[in-house]
Amino acid sequence: MSKLVRTVVFAIAILLVGAPSSAAGGAGDVKVVGGGWMSVPLAPSARFVHFSFSAHSGSKGDFGQVQFSISDELGMPLDVSATVDCLNTFAVLPVRVGWFSGIVTKVDPTPNAFSVGPGDRMYFQIVDGGDPSARPVDDFLIFTDLGADCHSLPQILEPPDVTQGNILISTN
Repeated sequence: MSKLVRTVVFAIAILLVGAPSSAAGGAGDVKVVGGGWMSVPLAPSARFVHFSFSAHSGSKGDFGQVQFSISDELGMPLDVSATVDCLNTFAVLPVRVGWFSGIVTKVDPTPNAFSVGPGDRMYFQIVDGGDPSARPVDDFLIFTDLGADCHSLPQILEPPDVTQGNILISTN
């Protein structure tokens, strides 16, 4: 899957764009939630990846959970659950962007084509482009082994890929 392990693109983005400097909304609590389906360039279906997540940042720190499944359409199924322990959001007008990361708690099958296993750290970039419409407005990206804190990651520019569902980034 082309969205897993994009370390080279990520490194170039940091060099060209730099790291984000502030959380959206400033000092309040941050909540990001979402779920739905997304497509990828080589998959024949608009329902290639199913995802759901809830991540929060506030006085108790960063916490939450994420789950995603890759269909067996290309012969490389994957089902992953992870516990979120890092969250950062920032505005890149006209959208809101967020990064969260966490430790994999469950994966099936093991071994798998993506070499993901329990204990691995995974990273997720989300883009809240507004309310769902006839065309995709949100984005959900999956990465492994970025070797960075989620608070230092810049936005990676990519067209929206959430074909059904919604992502919401909110602050108090």
